Amino acid sequence: MPRDRSSRPGTVRPRPRVTDRVEDIVAWLLMSAWLVLLVGAWMSGYSMHARMREQAEVARASQSQISAVLVEAVPTRTGGPASVGLPVAAAVRWTSMDGSPHTGRVHVMSAAAAGSVVSVWVNRDGTITGSPSSASDAWVAGVLVGFNVLLLGSAVLVGTWIGVRRTTASVNADQWEREWAEVGPTWSRRGREPI
Repeated sequence: MPRDRSSRPGTVRPRPRVTDRVEDIVAWLLMSAWLVLLVGAWMSGYSMHARMREQAEVARASQSQISAVLVEAVPTRTGGPASVGLPVAAAVRWTSMDGSPHTGRVHVMSAAAAGSVVSVWVNRDGTITGSPSSASDAWVAGVLVGFNVLLLGSAVLVGTWIGVRRTTASVNADQWEREWAEVGPTWSRRGREPI
């Protein structure tokens, strides 16, 4: 069985450079930080999801969807393909739960004639509000927050690793240059000696 040359007596093993040890330590620290970041991103996303669900429940308890009548016609969009799918503000009137009449403006997604019925969300005072967020809105917000935390944190960790590698490479290059300045002239003379 062949023996390892480095284990023979008189064989000198190269010592690890300080920069190699620094890189190893930083790599372990960054991997640990990334695991912490992963947990933090999950917790941030979950927290956002729970907060949005709670806000939606509060909104549903204090808001209601009613029918309102368009006071004016909503024209067909003529701005080209870019304008398709964009809402248009239109005046509407409605009666609140207590029987008082109200008017306001809502966003309507498609062309409609005056007198058409549209659904609007109002609060207890009868004022128009936005619709409460849905369960899918809460999931999307949670995923986006978690992903952004993970993305930004990973960018910081990768930037740190690149900075450490550049610094250690620069230190190694300087050290090799000094060592070559000591050893190079000896090797250069050997090449000129006759054999």
